[in-house]
Amino acid sequence: MKPEVGDLVDGCISLRLLERDDLPRTLGWRNRDDVRMWFFDSRVIDIETHTAWFDRYENRDDDFVFIVNANDRPVGQVAIYNIDRTTAEGEFGRLLIGEPAVAGRGYAGVAGKLACTFAWTNLGLSRLRCEIKSDNVRSLKACTRAGFVETARRPGVIEMIAHRQDPWRDRK
Repeated sequence: MKPEVGDLVDGCISLRLLERDDLPRTLGWRNRDDVRMWFFDSRVIDIETHTAWFDRYENRDDDFVFIVNANDRPVGQVAIYNIDRTTAEGEFGRLLIGEPAVAGRGYAGVAGKLACTFAWTNLGLSRLRCEIKSDNVRSLKACTRAGFVETARRPGVIEMIAHRQDPWRDRK
């Protein structure tokens, strides 16, 4: 059972944890050609595979998938996962806006910031990593808005890192 996450809200964007009832919607988003092309594993997923993944996900304490709501309407998802509490690090990803009518409005960047805030505040993480396909301009923009900086490139992939901001670091 996942813990309560509290209020994750910025303007009209809010995050809440993924629930079983969300699976048909998230599967539909994930399997759209223009969305799945950006995943490193871009195969079409069937409902049985998606449900089996969710059954494992529900019992994990190192994986948090959020539904992104815009004006209280589900429009996408974002996740913090592969959390290592000994190093206070995790991965950021699975970020997508699945509703075409709201794509390009900056919701992904705001959702990314909220997910990072959750990682810093609720999980005590100090660093998040993410990898995106190098030609995924929208994800690059959203990750940059969420606080990630490019650290490396390899063929077809951009590696990025975000660090928890230390409020004392910039004090004089």
